[in-house]
Amino acid sequence: NKQTVGACDFEKIGAVKAALRIPVIANGGIGTRDDVLRCLRETGVDGVMSSEAALENPALFCGNIDSSGTYIDQNRLALEYLELAEQHLPGSDSGTPKCVKAHMFKLVYAGLQDHVDLREHLVRATSFKEFRAVVEELAKRNWRQPRFHVEGEYRRHRSWYFRYRMGEACLADGVELPPPPAKGEKRKKKGAKTQEGEGQSEGPPPKRTQTEPMAEVATAMP
Repeated sequence: NKQTVGACDFEKIGAVKAALRIPVIANGGIGTRDDVLRCLRETGVDGVMSSEAALENPALFCGNIDSSGTYIDQNRLALEYLELAEQHLPGSDSGTPKCVKAHMFKLVYAGLQDHVDLREHLVRATSFKEFRAVVEELAKRNWRQPRFHVEGEYRRHRSWYFRYRMGEACLADGVELPPPPAKGEKRKKKGAKTQEGEGQSEGPPPKRTQTEPMAEVATAMP
């Protein structure tokens, strides 16, 4: 239930581990690699898994640093995901599988909250080319990313993982909690598709940026 989502209780997981003689894998409360290390330290479990956070940041367990020491941002993750999906997902040779769109909304979540026009393009996208065009345009606009694992720059309130824990995220980041939407205010257009993440926004509706260079996007999108 999204209304009851909260921080995971590692103490209780530790109690379960202490009571059992079999390997225990912890699941819950893992948003970054630091959370992984803290969970291992505080619970004594044999392993840690991540579900939702890894959908937004598949580089979670390596701390967003590749083998060459280069930081892995959301633009790179999104483009690499599209490349692999096009190569390996069943049905990719005849179109774009529906799951791709759902994943894209998680990978570039914060950018779509700020750049509403690109969110609308992603809702309508039906090809890998169109998905790539959205990511490339976000990169050109230098969208504000969560900056996972960057000391002093990580912003929880910019992360899809904390979408239902915004009060906790804003408090940790030292920013003001956005006001709730006005009573009766619609968060998505009537008739919009409702795949996970599509046409919707957690928090107040983002404002359009007046200087967005849509001419470049128009050449790659319908």
